[in-house]
Amino acid sequence: MRRRIEGCFHFEGPALHSGRKTAVYIATAPKQSGIQINGKPVSPSDLIIPKDSEPTYCTRLQTARGPVRTVEHLLAALALLQIDDAQIAVEGDEIPILDGSALPYVKKLRFYSDPGERSWLKLPCPIEVKLGDAFLRAVPCKPCEASIEVEAEFAPRPMETCKIALPCAELQTLASARTFGFARDQKALAKRQLALGASLQNCLVLDDNARPINGFRVPNELARHKALDLLGDLYALGRPLAAQIFAHRPGHRLHAAFLQHLITALDLERSGCQKGGFPME
Repeated sequence: MRRRIEGCFHFEGPALHSGRKTAVYIATAPKQSGIQINGKPVSPSDLIIPKDSEPTYCTRLQTARGPVRTVEHLLAALALLQIDDAQIAVEGDEIPILDGSALPYVKKLRFYSDPGERSWLKLPCPIEVKLGDAFLRAVPCKPCEASIEVEAEFAPRPMETCKIALPCAELQTLASARTFGFARDQKALAKRQLALGASLQNCLVLDDNARPINGFRVPNELARHKALDLLGDLYALGRPLAAQIFAHRPGHRLHAAFLQHLITALDLERSGCQKGGFPME
């Protein structure tokens, strides 16, 4: 069944990157209206793609009121709760970071269950996108078989300790995984006007040996948060993707490149301009 937000919910606090106090309101939406931010349905076409020289420490979407960044945790929460219809209004240009995870949204948001099946986006064939040594692959499957698997590396922590694979039914275990970073990077990020709102209360902070200064909240939290970010970025599609996803060294730039390629491939498939499958990048 489809789900839409029941009531109006308010979240506020410092933004991760600007450090300024921001707020977000999430409210009931008309049936079949989709996920809207500042009055505009979310869409991969509204992703703001940074230049190669720009950092990609969050995901930005263009809205009717201007760009909004750090949308990934909120979108991930809506994906985890299987929310199909919601109206979101943002005060400021960034979603508040809260505790650095999707958990505050998952705990507080309530929803209606409406008649009708969820609208899943189905792939016509496997799609893969590469950026350097990072890649993201999506293989078509039935909605009940959807899954996410990621593997990442945070030196000196070996890659085999930063892997996670979860079927659709277990994705909610990602909700509490926090955004993270190395303490050594704080000054450099601040010079670029990034992570100005980061603290031990809203980030998992790592020392030079990739050990947590403020403790892991859940096992394998680094890989879990990478999977959470991926889930949130994919929900910029506005609906769930019926696919088994595998990402090697995932990040927001790779996610955006995959979404752009996916939409191009689907447009080609609908127009009949391409037959016999899609090219692999």
